[in-house]
Amino acid sequence: MRICLSLVTQSGCGAHNADDARFCRGCGSGLRNALQLRNAGEQVGGYTIEALVGHGGYGAVYRARGVIDGREQVVALKEALEPAAAEISAMRSEFATLRGLAHDNLPRYHAMFEAEGNGYLVMEYVPGLQLDEARERYAGERVPVSVALAYAGQLCAVLEYLHGQRPPVYHRDIKPQNVRLTELGQIKLVDFGLLKVGGSGVQSSRRGATPPYAPLEQWQAGSGQSEARSDVYALAATLYRLMTGRLPVVAPERMAVTVDPLPPAHAVCAAVPAALGQALAAGMALRKEDRPATVRAFWQLVSGVAVESAAAPAPGAQAVANPNVTRVVSRPPAPTVRRDRAGAEYVWVPAGAGLAGFWMLRTPVTNAMWRAAVQAGAVKQPSDTRAYNDAAKTQHPVVWVSREQARAYATWVGGRLPRDAEWTRAAQGDDGRTYPWGEQPPDATRANFNNNVSTTTPVGSYPAGASPYGLLDMAGNVWEWVEPDGGGDRPFIVRGGAF
Repeated sequence: MRICLSLVTQSGCGAHNADDARFCRGCGSGLRNALQLRNAGEQVGGYTIEALVGHGGYGAVYRARGVIDGREQVVALKEALEPAAAEISAMRSEFATLRGLAHDNLPRYHAMFEAEGNGYLVMEYVPGLQLDEARERYAGERVPVSVALAYAGQLCAVLEYLHGQRPPVYHRDIKPQNVRLTELGQIKLVDFGLLKVGGSGVQSSRRGATPPYAPLEQWQAGSGQSEARSDVYALAATLYRLMTGRLPVVAPERMAVTVDPLPPAHAVCAAVPAALGQALAAGMALRKEDRPATVRAFWQLVSGVAVESAAAPAPGAQAVANPNVTRVVSRPPAPTVRRDRAGAEYVWVPAGAGLAGFWMLRTPVTNAMWRAAVQAGAVKQPSDTRAYNDAAKTQHPVVWVSREQARAYATWVGGRLPRDAEWTRAAQGDDGRTYPWGEQPPDATRANFNNNVSTTTPVGSYPAGASPYGLLDMAGNVWEWVEPDGGGDRPFIVRGGAF
């Protein structure tokens, strides 16, 4: 296909045209210097293109299908559209840096290859929304402050991981368009085309940062090399955009006048506490010496701000209380997705309603998870093993285990059972809703209820029924055990099975 976007002037209406089109069907412009992209069904390097995900003047990303680790799967295929040897060399450097990284908030990088003069990166395909698309789903195109802070926690966690590498890895192009949000509320930081490793020069598979989010040192020669503070600026600018709905004033325009034309976030949006607006302003200081020196220092500024409501749900996330399965709790330095010793995923439920914040297992404990604990000698098999031994039900919630055994499992993974009040708040939030997803009556898209399936279903089968914090299966499917006596004080909460 030919995209109406000139590679010379970077202008055009963006319409898609046939490969042999001479003039754009949208605006009539000539397509002599248009962006030439691949069509669905084409093959390159052993991968079959399924759809175009996005593009710019220097690259494109496709959803494709190919064999990874011996099995066919969907991948994201990033194509560098400038065939110069330097561009391909930069992409190889990008892959060499990223392929060894492993973090819940990063996509996996599978391979890099060259075909027909262009370079290609093969990455994990992350379905979901860009944060800018998520922002547009809220009234006024402003993400609720509590939700934006939950995103911030995940971004701070992954940036701290990157900056903690030896040598450190700096992203240098953080913006809402480079942050993906999955249907489970998990953040994935993508597009490292401007990454920098330690004190080296920029390893770039494309040129130029995004103006509203770029700190001054990425604009002006002689302003100093990029470092952790550069990513802090872009992160603060991203949060400013999410919370206010307004693009930040670009750094050179701010520098050119005596009075900074960038209003603080709390002056633009009354829902932003003044202390939080001041924290964002510190992160977006023009002189990098005036910004927090590390991502952790920036997170300490923004996370210490009291927010009136932490119950606003992220787009696509919604799950209700059944007091009898096992979920587990751990207090973090920043809210993000965490995993326990069995590899199970936890989400952060923030403080509120008289309760401290805690980590809670996203789904009920599955038969597969329980089997790992049995093999470790931590728990016994369920009293009725028919479902437990059914090969088709490894991802179904474990059933027919006692509260004592659920406690033993929780201890094994380093946590405890939820208190009743914790379970209820995780399921229903703070806004008085009847169900995790709101007030709509249960239906077959939100929960397994009223014997409408006649058996249990795999955990996580009803993303439309998620709780305000992204917990799944908290309505229907099975009952879950809680601690009527309050349990211990370990902050990891586990969910078990039906009893």
